[in-house]
Amino acid sequence: MSFGALRFGGNAFALPLFVSARAKKDPCWFSSNNRWNGLQFGLLLFLLAAGLTLVFGIMDFVNLAHGSLYMMGAIFRCDVRCVDRSFVLGVLLALGATLLLGMALEFIALRHLYGRDHLDQVLATFGLILFFTTRAADLGSGGVSRCRCRRG
Repeated sequence: MSFGALRFGGNAFALPLFVSARAKKDPCWFSSNNRWNGLQFGLLLFLLAAGLTLVFGIMDFVNLAHGSLYMMGAIFRCDVRCVDRSFVLGVLLALGATLLLGMALEFIALRHLYGRDHLDQVLATFGLILFFTTRAADLGSGGVSRCRCRRG
């Protein structure tokens, strides 16, 4: 229901009504739409499972915090946008800053986890997720669609 509320101007019942009205006009629409959504979700799960299997099989390390580095790279890009509007320069500087953050993370936290049990790796990298999410909230990131310049 929250998807309907977000998509259709706050009316939580608009999405089911839209789907039922569309399905009455074209009965095949609803079933074909569900098939495409199911196929897309299944392929997404396959890609996630294949990626995790490959990384875990090659490195023998469970890192759940890789998405946090993507998030910090996006925040770095937003910070560069506040100084300079050049997209290419912002992406290059954000890549460099994220690379330095990843290297620091490797030296400070992850290097000590390589010989340990997989449960220790999962717990430590989940702690890193919480740390980076809190830092992002402290930095005042406005979410995915907003790139706010912080005024000091």
